[in-house]
Amino acid sequence: MKKILLIAVAGLIIAGMSSCKNDYECCYLNEDGIKIGTSGFGCSTSSVTKKEAEDLEAEWSADAAEEYNGSATCEKK
Repeated sequence: MKKILLIAVAGLIIAGMSSCKNDYECCYLNEDGIKIGTSGFGCSTSSVTKKEAEDLEAEWSADAAEEYNGSATCEKK
């Protein structure tokens, strides 16, 4: 019984660690892949999970593609 409890606790710890929030920097890029830093665009840093960063990158990329033929990227800091 103690082994099952230990395995369950270890599993919860691993699951908790994999969903930890990290600092990600998300930036708009122009069509040449260069970070944009003017005209209201730029970079933003926040503490989010990997999934949230991926979702944010997809949302920003869609906006950038529609607005000025660019994209976006989120990188772990």
